[in-house]
Amino acid sequence: MSSSTTTTTRPPCTWDDDFSGDDDDPPDVTKWLLGEYSGTQGSIQSNKLNYNNPSSGHYAWYYSKFNFTNYAGNPAVDIRINFDYSTLPAGTSIQFRLRDTHSSAIYGFIGYEGVGQYLAGGDGQVTSYKTSSDTSGKFRLILNVIGEIRAFYWNSTLGRWEWDGDPAGKLCKIGMNDNLKVGLYFSGAGGTIDANFHNFQVWAGCEEAYTTTTTTTTTTTTSTSSTASTTSSTLSTTSSTTSTASTTSSISTTSTTESGWTSTSSTTTTTVDLSSHFMIGFEYDEVDVHSVAADLKEFHKKPDEKFVVYADFSNVLATNEYLASGIVSVTDKNGDAVTDVTGRDQIIGDDSEKLAVVVMDGTADYSPYKMSFIVLTSRKLVWQLTVLMRVL
Repeated sequence: MSSSTTTTTRPPCTWDDDFSGDDDDPPDVTKWLLGEYSGTQGSIQSNKLNYNNPSSGHYAWYYSKFNFTNYAGNPAVDIRINFDYSTLPAGTSIQFRLRDTHSSAIYGFIGYEGVGQYLAGGDGQVTSYKTSSDTSGKFRLILNVIGEIRAFYWNSTLGRWEWDGDPAGKLCKIGMNDNLKVGLYFSGAGGTIDANFHNFQVWAGCEEAYTTTTTTTTTTTTSTSSTASTTSSTLSTTSSTTSTASTTSSISTTSTTESGWTSTSSTTTTTVDLSSHFMIGFEYDEVDVHSVAADLKEFHKKPDEKFVVYADFSNVLATNEYLASGIVSVTDKNGDAVTDVTGRDQIIGDDSEKLAVVVMDGTADYSPYKMSFIVLTSRKLVWQLTVLMRVL
């Protein structure tokens, strides 16, 4: 058996900033513009962007001179920055933001405030908090291929990006299609602060060309017996009272009498072989999402049957890789997008390996429906699994 691993090497983006310079200098004027401030501006101190306000009520914010152009051919953004502070009392905060290029609209942000907690939200409103005793850490914001802005902080104990235990991060904004700038914000509304940003990095969305090197590792395995293929992903459905990882390439549908995620009874089970279904994944700053199916598979349902369908991507995930986000799109036989045949979708599984959706409705007149499960992984790969649903 031979396997080929492609590693994409990303050189530093010219938009990266380690905030080096002489103490008391402003941040790099080719990258950052001072938007507004009260009392004092920030400055470079010990190769960090420092804000040390002389009295309560002062603030300063910077935004990038570079833009992330968000259009169908270049939808991905991944930015990260370190922070630390020595003084950050209650009522003060530092925030890392993605904002509009032509207005003050703040579409997604993550920060840390002085009462000892991370905060995150979108459209200028805080929607989640996470208590913490950190005095330093890392922030991350992504705009993924399905138009979501998600926020993360670095969990140094587990060695991963997350929001309150969720490796998919905090959802801040959906349907994002505007161009974006980066914002760095210091708020001293509740007292004097001494806080820093440093080591800003652009991991996706830089306009520079990236280089790709391919390393091929060949492994030869000799066996006296046949083994099942492990290259195909599986699509399975199961009642929501139990959730176990699938070990075969199949579609199983279990009918239930309740809508949503709660199942009270099981009536029928149908299995469809997916052993010939293969997919292609790639870096998510490519133009399109691609999938290759040797033979498109399908499952059947009655109009009033309700169950949970999940696409299991464990076969294509590397060690410690997980699904960062995902969406299920549905079109009818005419190719029109529909939203009334499924309920909410959600990443499930102990290791965030599956994308599930509630199948709730559908009519024979508009059947078959094409359901596409599209996911973005923590390694910034996009995978797509498509299946037909026929309503009898």
